[in-house]
Amino acid sequence: QTLKIDMTSPIWQAGFRDGELAKRIREGKLPVMPPFAYSDTQMADVIAYLRSLRREVKSNRPDGRGY
Repeated sequence: QTLKIDMTSPIWQAGFRDGELAKRIREGKLPVMPPFAYSDTQMADVIAYLRSLRREVKSNRPDGRGY
């Protein structure tokens, strides 16, 4: 069974700093994801793309803030 990860989730997004994401991408997680040897510039682009996937969460709070 393959674990499904929702990279658009604000909770997932908040759980990782950019350096942690870079480390995971560079190391991979076999057999699900191979390691990637990106340059620092390429890695910054990949992380920026992942961050751009973040979906906004509608709040039911009167002040409109988060969770």
